[in-house]
Amino acid sequence: MVLNNEFKNKMIEINKEYNLGLDNYECECYSNCFYVLDELSNHQFEFEEIFDTYDFFSDVLYGKRPEIDIFDSDDAFKGFYRLSKRYSTTKNLTEQQRIYFCFALYQALCIMQVDSQNSEKMTWNMDVFEKGVSAIISEYEFSAKEFPNKFVIKKYSDYSKSDYGYCIENPIEVVSVRTEYQYLEGIQTENNNKITYNRIGSASRTDGIIVDCFDIYTKGLLKNKKIATLYISGYGFENTSHTPKGFKFIM
Repeated sequence: MVLNNEFKNKMIEINKEYNLGLDNYECECYSNCFYVLDELSNHQFEFEEIFDTYDFFSDVLYGKRPEIDIFDSDDAFKGFYRLSKRYSTTKNLTEQQRIYFCFALYQALCIMQVDSQNSEKMTWNMDVFEKGVSAIISEYEFSAKEFPNKFVIKKYSDYSKSDYGYCIENPIEVVSVRTEYQYLEGIQTENNNKITYNRIGSASRTDGIIVDCFDIYTKGLLKNKKIATLYISGYGFENTSHTPKGFKFIM
């Protein structure tokens, strides 16, 4: 079923222009996907802008844009969410539009299902879009309820509190385990002393979020001196721009 013939015709034109090699059914699937994205964004964009956005986000997901932080399919919803706040076309979406828009991209680019045209073949989850906007919203609401740590946008920490970074329940929040180490490489004490660190393990918050624990040291006359234990979560939706009390970013 085609949701919008204008979108289908534009998809056919782009298929020919860029020699994408899509058949008629695939053009219908993509046109439905882009039409749903258009509806979810309240018709803010031209068809070409939606096509370019889909293409750009898929390139980032598949590692074709090495200048941008890579994320894997399992973490793609959070990756798309962060990316959408910087990408020129999508950065002005409302928060609700952004969540649904990114979830739709996640459905299109990360979920596989049995091909409706060939029961022995797996294909991307494009058939879901012919059910329209309501199906995507319903699927998001279900996923957010079943897997809140993966799909509910929330901050785990409060940097205004004195225990920020110093306890498991109020950790420093970044977007990946790799970024945890980048963060530690980028801070020093308020007195401009360089630090070293040692990961001593991980623990789980009361809500199930995994937090890594690091002993922090400064260089002493005879040996390194432990000055703190910091707690960092690599499962955030954004990178923090704040440091715990007693530390600052290296300028």
